[in-house]
Amino acid sequence: MPLFYLGFGLFWLVTAIEAKTSYLRLGADALEFRENFKSAAFSKTQIEKVTWEAGCGVSMLLISGDWIRVPTFFENNQGITNSIRAWLNKR
Repeated sequence: MPLFYLGFGLFWLVTAIEAKTSYLRLGADALEFRENFKSAAFSKTQIEKVTWEAGCGVSMLLISGDWIRVPTFFENNQGITNSIRAWLNKR
């Protein structure tokens, strides 16, 4: 039983660290996000469009044809999509 509690405590510690270090940032010329201990950055010129659908969340279509899922961190998917679209249109 002590091993279970130790494992459970370590799991929650890692989860808390991940929650504190995750972000979505719209910079001057790049969109950056960090989720699941992985970072990604995309410049405005790489992004073709942004969309969202129920059950899928927010997705970006890159110029290369790749679709990228954007983390929403339990926020409003439509609001995040609209914010990214406004950021893209602000050139």
